[in-house]
Amino acid sequence: MIGSPHSDREGVALALAQRSWRIVSGQLLITDRAGGNVMPYHVPLEFRGATAAGVRAAGLAPGSWTSRTSPVTGDVLMVRPEALGDIVPIQARLGRPELFRLCRSGNEGARLEPWDFPTQTWPPEAAQELADVPSFRLELPESGGAEEAAGLIDHRMTSERRELCPDVPVISRASPAGSTASLLI
Repeated sequence: MIGSPHSDREGVALALAQRSWRIVSGQLLITDRAGGNVMPYHVPLEFRGATAAGVRAAGLAPGSWTSRTSPVTGDVLMVRPEALGDIVPIQARLGRPELFRLCRSGNEGARLEPWDFPTQTWPPEAAQELADVPSFRLELPESGGAEEAAGLIDHRMTSERRELCPDVPVISRASPAGSTASLLI
């Protein structure tokens, strides 16, 4: 998921973790440029506003969080990803990513639609490696919407697997999730 500090990407990531998705990264999308596979990068997730208050109220283990004040974005609650749910092991290599750009709108609910958008990559020439990955615009209402947005992502990422063999019961599997900005190495 790609979004500004106030886009509630961490709130959506937390809602996905509560749906048994595993956390890949709290900040950056790291890919193996040789194979295009996503690599876990575990850094604290940064919560702000009402989402931070909700995470604090849920009761975090001592040592799993810290807070700071940013002169740009205000109070920030930084939480270790393993305190929020299962994480993808650091040695794992996942498949190619799907990109979700979080945006705010005046709509009443969340909405997901295919959308091509430029990514910020380093080195700049690595942008071509993300040119053919599926990308989406995930619109959130002016406030809230993280649960609904997580439902849209969950449906998008799991519906193809369920349609492959519809006469077999669906067994929930932990799926990777994370909050990221784009960076290729």
